Amino acid sequence: MKSADQASSLMHLAVSHTHFKVDVSTR
Repeated sequence: MKSADQASSLMHLAVSHTHFKVDVSTR
């Protein structure tokens, strides 16, 4: 099940990117 692992890693990337954007806009 490599697709599930890829999806979770992609989700983690999206979350990190969102947090980064929010962090930048709140500064």
